[in-house]
Amino acid sequence: MADWIPTPESSHVTQIKYEPDTQDVFVQFENGQVYQYKDVPERVWSEFLDSPSKGRYVNVVLARRYRNFEVG
Repeated sequence: MADWIPTPESSHVTQIKYEPDTQDVFVQFENGQVYQYKDVPERVWSEFLDSPSKGRYVNVVLARRYRNFEVG
């Protein structure tokens, strides 16, 4: 299982992680909610890591292109 990566530069996303075996991205928001995004290619995960705005990337890319649901 992958470790969480803190995102102190983000005002809405507190931490993120990627499970390469299942290609799942997990995002924890400042309100404590955790969302899972399914079947995200490693290339997209790399773009997410490098994005200057994690919240915007979630809204514009992950939430629109990949199946997702709240897991916590």
